[in-house]
Amino acid sequence: MDKPWIEKVSPSLGINEALVFVNGYLTENCTEPYHHNDLMESLRQSGYKGAIYYLWWDSSNKQKLYGAISQFGIGVLPHFEKHKKRAKRVGKFSFKNLIRLEVLESEVSLIGHSLGARVIYYCGINWSSHHSRKLKSVFLLGGAIARNAKWE
Repeated sequence: MDKPWIEKVSPSLGINEALVFVNGYLTENCTEPYHHNDLMESLRQSGYKGAIYYLWWDSSNKQKLYGAISQFGIGVLPHFEKHKKRAKRVGKFSFKNLIRLEVLESEVSLIGHSLGARVIYYCGINWSSHHSRKLKSVFLLGGAIARNAKWE
């Protein structure tokens, strides 16, 4: 598993606030600035003026999925389960520290898609007792999270 990292993809437009976006399953190759243009444009059009960051994590890609499918006895479900566990590990052990080290703004909002929402869910557990930044908002889009999860 490659080490997760955070990159600022758009500077703040004058407020001390950050939004960190976490992509989901099969988005490992989305590392170039142009991969985030639609997101940044949509956020700016909606009126968001804070800094925008992107968390990269080893969420696999279509080529690796196809390779897993082609191997005898391995299929889509084991591949997805592997990355579901990886999302949990990244959320519990890496993401908070990366925010603490890389995000300079005092208020942080998180937005995640698919397994990225799972990363955020596990990052958000016990946030206030382990973090100096204020968690302002959390947006989970098509989250791969159990309905019976603890949401407090």
